[in-house]
Amino acid sequence: MMCEFFRDHIEQSSISYTMFNTLFGDRDQFSRRGQCPEMLKKLISMAIASGESNILNCASIWIKNQGYDNVKCLDIGQLIINDYCLLMPGNSKSLEELVYVSQDFTKTFIILSTRLYTIIDGSSQFVPAGLLNVITDWLLDNPSMCSLTEQSRLVFEGQGLDSPFSGLAEWTVLQPLYHFSHAVTDTPGPHDCYSSNQPHVMYSKLHLSLLQSLLWMKNKENLPKHLLGNILPMYRLQGLVDKIMNAKDTDTEGIECSLNRLGQIVQVALSAGALLCQPSRSLLT
Repeated sequence: MMCEFFRDHIEQSSISYTMFNTLFGDRDQFSRRGQCPEMLKKLISMAIASGESNILNCASIWIKNQGYDNVKCLDIGQLIINDYCLLMPGNSKSLEELVYVSQDFTKTFIILSTRLYTIIDGSSQFVPAGLLNVITDWLLDNPSMCSLTEQSRLVFEGQGLDSPFSGLAEWTVLQPLYHFSHAVTDTPGPHDCYSSNQPHVMYSKLHLSLLQSLLWMKNKENLPKHLLGNILPMYRLQGLVDKIMNAKDTDTEGIECSLNRLGQIVQVALSAGALLCQPSRSLLT
């Protein structure tokens, strides 16, 4: 009923979001509740299944206003992954088509995914194979997904610009440090649904999609420099270098692969103008 209401009775985005925010609360109310409303999680999952762009666009703005690292927003991201990548892997047609329903929500979901699956040390979770595949396909078909755009006036001031590029670059650059020499079981578990020879190939494909996204930005005319230059902030680049240098119990092949991927990203990013300043010699040596 709620899906029908947003689809049939509200057309202007500002009115839609006002209604959405009234139903599910602003940032302060949300923090006091202690948990993400079950109705909201079910509504977003249903909107993905039925292709309700109005609801998904509102949800994207709402999540940005809460903050990507808010645990309640991460709950929404995890619910989507559970429903469409883990419970029924291989049956994610609705998720695959999400980018054509709401590119804004798709980008928001990717950012949530990179917050949920971070590669910090050897104990980090594997990114589910279904999730990795669908994100890679989105980027290969839509290289603009990693670009930055001006925020909607409905997003709170100070929330900043957002792009999934840095988080995805962390996946591809750091993956060899912890996964390169590890055998993956042929019997998929809840978080590592790979066949025995798949992970490295899949991350390599994602890495290629990121390089193609940078080349798309390079060839895109009239892309504002202040947007392009925030795709890969220097502090994120330094963080990747530090993690590679501090990696423990990693074989030489894994370190070399990580450094090669990082070097390729830096080279193409510099060519595309996606780094606001030249990396220092100490950063790259």
